[in-house]
Amino acid sequence: MNRNDNDANTKKSPLVGGDLGVVKAIIFDLDGTILDSVADIASANNQVLTKHGLQTHDVEAYIGFIGNGARRLVQLALPAQFAEKEDVVDRFLEEYKLAYKANIVDKSTLFEGILELLKWLNEVNIPIAINTNKPHDQTMLIAGKLLQAYDFAAILGQKDENPKKPDPFGASWIASQLGLKPGEVLFVGDSAVDVKTAQNAGMQLVGVSWGYSKENEFADAGCETIVDTASELRTLIEARIKILPMK
Repeated sequence: MNRNDNDANTKKSPLVGGDLGVVKAIIFDLDGTILDSVADIASANNQVLTKHGLQTHDVEAYIGFIGNGARRLVQLALPAQFAEKEDVVDRFLEEYKLAYKANIVDKSTLFEGILELLKWLNEVNIPIAINTNKPHDQTMLIAGKLLQAYDFAAILGQKDENPKKPDPFGASWIASQLGLKPGEVLFVGDSAVDVKTAQNAGMQLVGVSWGYSKENEFADAGCETIVDTASELRTLIEARIKILPMK
């Protein structure tokens, strides 16, 4: 449904859940939506912390660090006396990137049902894309190892020259590359950052409960449509897609 189609007196917007409109493309977040990556992220950053004699964190703690890019993750994991020193954070970030790259898919796996969902979306010719705050080089490395069998119209990780989510830059750029209006695109994510990204871009939104979101995070951010399984997500998409001509 297009923003202009909303009744002026309607309080809930179909672009952020509720009454979804026709879907012509899907943008997925990566970590916590497609990819269960937290164990590898925790292992890599803890390796760096241990090297410097600093306290490490359990995997559960890293779930709260994910979502706002690698630099913010590193900063949150550092002791307070280091976290506000830009040069220290920069140094730890570079070490983390090297450690993570060395074992980027050691323990990481795709969430249950995701491969089948991506395969089906390719079969029905619905363009799919990824928009993540994970650094772009890491994102492409993961895609090359775990997603090479699937056709993505665009994959956009975080680049220094681009604003991070929830800025709509990446999502809007992907929609423009597909020649679609924002309201024709469904954004699928697992965090408040993804909710705000979809809102800022004027896109439809579905939240997934299997990721790294905190309790009530979706509701507090304004997301009304949440799915619990990949098969439930497929059912929702199937009811809303407009099948595009085969290439």
